[in-house]
Amino acid sequence: RHYYEQPIVDWCAANGVELRADNMIEPNSDASGEFLVTRLNFGQFTEQTLCGAIENVQGSLVIEFFSPKGVGPARAQTVMLAIMRELIALTVRPACPDANGVLGTLGPITGPAFTALNDRPYFFATMSTPILASVN
Repeated sequence: RHYYEQPIVDWCAANGVELRADNMIEPNSDASGEFLVTRLNFGQFTEQTLCGAIENVQGSLVIEFFSPKGVGPARAQTVMLAIMRELIALTVRPACPDANGVLGTLGPITGPAFTALNDRPYFFATMSTPILASVN
């Protein structure tokens, strides 16, 4: 989780965008501000080998950006492309495992897709990518 989410946390902190984890309560505000939500969904977590199971984590990472309606899609596209650059940097090779022994990669990134939510005062952008991480 940390391997994929930390670049997003760092970018949001450096650029003044509020970040909310998947299980944080979303306020019913008037969308006067903007925020980003990340969700990490796990699929296969281990892989069976002749010598026992190894940790080979598979799943998907979903990033959602909410901003006020009426200001156009430019800000949403700017934020999502910046987050995309942070994630793509995780795939640059050669790379060593991080301090936790994790070395991860991404599959193709889908999106960003943009939607003006009808029942909420938000403009919405989303993108997702499959993940695969090995843990040593």
